[in-house]
Amino acid sequence: MKRLRHAAPALVLALGSTAIAQDAAPKIADCRAALIAETPTARPGTELSVGVRLVLAPGRHVYWKYPGDSGAAPVVDWKLPEGWVAGPIAWPTPHRLVQDGLVSYVYEGEVLLPVSLQVPAGAAAGDAILGATVHWVACSDEACTSGSDACQARVEIREDPPVADPAHAAAFAAARASLPKELPAGAATLEEFSGGIVLVVKGLEGSSAEFFPSDPLTLDETRPAVFDPTSPVALRIRLFPAPRRKEPVTRLRGVLVVHLDGSTASWTIDATTPERPPR
Repeated sequence: MKRLRHAAPALVLALGSTAIAQDAAPKIADCRAALIAETPTARPGTELSVGVRLVLAPGRHVYWKYPGDSGAAPVVDWKLPEGWVAGPIAWPTPHRLVQDGLVSYVYEGEVLLPVSLQVPAGAAAGDAILGATVHWVACSDEACTSGSDACQARVEIREDPPVADPAHAAAFAAARASLPKELPAGAATLEEFSGGIVLVVKGLEGSSAEFFPSDPLTLDETRPAVFDPTSPVALRIRLFPAPRRKEPVTRLRGVLVVHLDGSTASWTIDATTPERPPR
């Protein structure tokens, strides 16, 4: 990326029946955001699944929660009815992008970022307007654009069980399918070797693997993970500390992406080195 240019915020072009358009002609085409609800209705005292949908122009990308060497993750500022609470973004698995020696973790094309909203038990029957301002940085090979889209979605508060909106069912299903899976407690551990660390994951098999750290200055991200095929009972991945890191890596958090026979699966990792017995 050769330069970063800033542009005035664009208002959203709504996608789907539950999103309310703010501007029919967005000023920025690099990225468009919309807020959509999985169901057109919500029950008091339950959770409502919504998603921030980002649609990117060809050749553009936005960033994961840890962007890597460049960029910035999307940020959502919520404007919800009184008593509503937004949970954290559930981040789908990104892919690794290398440009000009910089490593980033990105989404291209279109991505839905799921979020659970807690509907208060005392929510009154009738329409509820959900608001969000989505701040994003969209980049290409040559330049980056930052912008903000003001989005709204309308849902009806009622006691009937919610039914999924078929217009958005495929988008939510795809987003959930790309979320990293959880490992059993203790399945992932770290071992040390002279040049770095080995991530050991019991019960997994694969033919190759990638690791995307979620904390900065943990790994040398220019060096791909080295897959060790020698263990029949665990997946072993060699990783290398960041060049500027002074302390050994004793805790590793991020996403492990495993490839096997043409299929890909991802797993959330929070691994530590075993405690050494006192001398």
